[in-house]
Amino acid sequence: SMPVVKVPSLSPDVSNAQGVSYSVGMKDLAEFNSDAKLAVERIIQDYENWILDQEQKIKNLDSAFQNIAVGHIKECRVFLSNIKSGWALLSDDADVQHCLRDASSAMNQQRVAYGADTREVVYESKTKKYSVQGQNPHAVERDQARWRPFQIAFILANLVRASAKEEIEDSAVDVIWMPTGGGKTEAYLGLSAFVILWERRLQLIGVRKPSPSGTTKVFMRYTYRLLTVQQLTRAASLICALEIIREKNPDRYGSGEVRIGCWLGGKTTPNTRKQAVSRYKTAKRLPNKKKAEFVLTKCPWCGARLAEVYDGQPVGYRIVKVLKEDRVMIHCPDENCHFRSRTVKNEKGKVLDRGIPLFDTDEDLYEFPPDFVVGTVDKVAMMAWKPMSGRLFGMSDGVRKWSPPALLIQDELHLISGSLGSIDASFETMIEELCTNDGGRKPLIVASTATTKNYVDQIANLYARSSRIIPPPGLDIKDSF
Repeated sequence: SMPVVKVPSLSPDVSNAQGVSYSVGMKDLAEFNSDAKLAVERIIQDYENWILDQEQKIKNLDSAFQNIAVGHIKECRVFLSNIKSGWALLSDDADVQHCLRDASSAMNQQRVAYGADTREVVYESKTKKYSVQGQNPHAVERDQARWRPFQIAFILANLVRASAKEEIEDSAVDVIWMPTGGGKTEAYLGLSAFVILWERRLQLIGVRKPSPSGTTKVFMRYTYRLLTVQQLTRAASLICALEIIREKNPDRYGSGEVRIGCWLGGKTTPNTRKQAVSRYKTAKRLPNKKKAEFVLTKCPWCGARLAEVYDGQPVGYRIVKVLKEDRVMIHCPDENCHFRSRTVKNEKGKVLDRGIPLFDTDEDLYEFPPDFVVGTVDKVAMMAWKPMSGRLFGMSDGVRKWSPPALLIQDELHLISGSLGSIDASFETMIEELCTNDGGRKPLIVASTATTKNYVDQIANLYARSSRIIPPPGLDIKDSF
């Protein structure tokens, strides 16, 4: 029988020889305290030493492998140099530092919110009132969440590009490769948090063009219908955290709310407000305790269960007026949750009735472009038939009016292959053009993948860009520090 070869798994959690973890506290980084500085500098220093060690080993390799080894170490050096540039930028630019600190604080809150257990709703039929069980997860003091070393390295390595006001010189696509559960999503959510705050900052100081009803800063795409409720809720938890930060700092990040929108096929989410209202009316007819067909099933901030129907009322969903039309609004059923009911002023000073800052109806997305749009590849193909969708890219009637998304994220890159890839690639050219700012700044593109097979060709075919694997491996596939 064949011997079984056990490959040690790549781990996202690494420690040094003394057993000290290389993770960085999210709160520490938010405070930019000495613990955070020490932790980041330890990563940079030890990573550099590790690269030197790898270089020493090259001469012992078979001559056939030496060129490839040199190439690998060169990639590691590029990554190290980008991390160092990002870290230096934080010391040099107070504005960039402020945005990253707030982004780290938001991610720490996101971990608390997303990790919350679902809190059940108990309905009292006599009084026609319901109560939410359990405790608001934010009411408890808890240990800070931590950045895994590859996550903070990825964010730092992209800071110079992500904060560029003009054209980005380095257009390579960073492809994050980590085993499932390693934290790829958290890595690019962290970068997204920074980009959203930074782009809002640039709009406020006049470097980018704001829109009275909001602009999209990050466009994250999943392959056809692969988006799960978990992924959406996870991103929505971050958006809630960013919105609370913005409410406290409107002079830094603007008066319009931070929103997330899901832009999915009509079977999952409604295309029009009329469809949304009719879905809502269908839900009202369901028997008690039945779950209505809504995308969001728990509050992304406090975990309260949404969408169950009691006495003809779907929990957490109600109808509000917008521009003389009815739209369905999502709000938290817990009276003590921040996202139960609030009012937000838009840039024109109009007061809007708001709950959870998530929109799932296409018309609402076009009317109020969300900062963060989660979409599937198939929606992009519809754009030619839906001119209003151009508003997500800062276009109105075919003319650039506002700043477009600055960051594109492609999740599960390996699934865009074959005929789907051929069709998607033709749209990528259009998306890049739509996201190119008047100053010529093309969008930053990052991707994540579960397999590194053919990724260089794939990125070249989809985006006509070069690519790098993050974190780059050394001489051994299992060791990227």
